[in-house]
Amino acid sequence: MDTKYHFYWYFDKDIDWRWLIVLLGGKPSFTLIYLNFFPFYSKTQKKVLYILVWSIVVTIMEIGAVYIGKVLHYDEWKLLYSAALYPLLLYILYLNGLFVKKLLKAATAETDKLS
Repeated sequence: MDTKYHFYWYFDKDIDWRWLIVLLGGKPSFTLIYLNFFPFYSKTQKKVLYILVWSIVVTIMEIGAVYIGKVLHYDEWKLLYSAALYPLLLYILYLNGLFVKKLLKAATAETDKLS
């Protein structure tokens, strides 16, 4: 959506090496923090609240990136689109975290059998 459709872009409209900082630094860091503190073993209400709070946090961060830092620029994209999509994206990230935990548990069990 960035370089192909030009809905939004980082720094300049053309491909810019500075966006690698955002792509390789900011996004993985956010994912690690989000999943590390996720209440995997809590009730559904707490999980939903966690996702909603993080949706608000990343929306505020996006506001800062657009209006204060001038890091992110919109063309066809609207902040409302991001705010509406963040809960879904964070839920998918949670499901991915569950999948990885399941794979790690299976790999650990397999390693224990071989020992």
